[in-house]
Amino acid sequence: MTPSANPVVDGDAVTIVKSLKVKGSGGGALTIGTKVSSIRMIPDS
Repeated sequence: MTPSANPVVDGDAVTIVKSLKVKGSGGGALTIGTKVSSIRMIPDS
């Protein structure tokens, strides 16, 4: 993170800039450009 960037927090909306595999019941992947709103941050387990 750069000094001018804001940290991502619960409830933020983000746009995916790199394809990501999704963990969980649905599985699948998020592709570049996907807009996601109201995200929830969870700690690593």
